[in-house]
Amino acid sequence: MSKKEYTKIKKLLAEAVEEFEQEAISKGINIMSEEYDQMVLELKRKLVKDMGFDWDDFRKADHAVRGIDKTKISFGFKDLR
Repeated sequence: MSKKEYTKIKKLLAEAVEEFEQEAISKGINIMSEEYDQMVLELKRKLVKDMGFDWDDFRKADHAVRGIDKTKISFGFKDLR
């Protein structure tokens, strides 16, 4: 995935999520809930797939752009102290 493709997808996802959020609010869905977060994730995955890209490739591109090294991410409780 090129940076140009990534940037285009990222922008379209942001617009789609904003529209989805407004619709969810109008329907009384709690946008702070885990259920809503799951719906947003599914929306993003579907849109990326519909654009002809793989979700994992998009996430890798996202991490590369943000400078995230997954090997340095630790979710252990000891790291929260």
